[in-house]
Amino acid sequence: MLYIPENTVSAFYATLQYNYKSLAKGDIIQFHNVQTNIGDDYDRSTGVYKAPVHGLYTFQLFLMTDFSRHNHREIQVRIYVNDSVTSTLMAENTDFYDQSSVTSLVELNSGDVVKCKVNHLLNSQSQPHGNLFTGFSGHLIKVFN
Repeated sequence: MLYIPENTVSAFYATLQYNYKSLAKGDIIQFHNVQTNIGDDYDRSTGVYKAPVHGLYTFQLFLMTDFSRHNHREIQVRIYVNDSVTSTLMAENTDFYDQSSVTSLVELNSGDVVKCKVNHLLNSQSQPHGNLFTGFSGHLIKVFN
């Protein structure tokens, strides 16, 4: 049996620096502005976090819809563990910005992947707002041996 040290640390925090312009249903959101990546387990080029060890993890997603005057916008994003949905976020607006957030608390095995995928866009203007108003974070809470 492989022993994993109890003091193993894995944590990341990444945001959107700029507005997305062309997300479609099924796309994985890539949060390129990585501010924290202890353990280097979040990959900014794919938008995927890979669990380093078996343990209890928490993930947070917050998203703001881009501003629109007189043009209804709506976006739904889901947090996935491998191919299973763990939580869903929905943000919509008509005449102002709207921001929503969701948190997942999950048990992961080493090698499991976590990602944020677009599930629904009302129209092509329904895109996440950048400028650090949209982001994804997660961390290992406890190692299970």
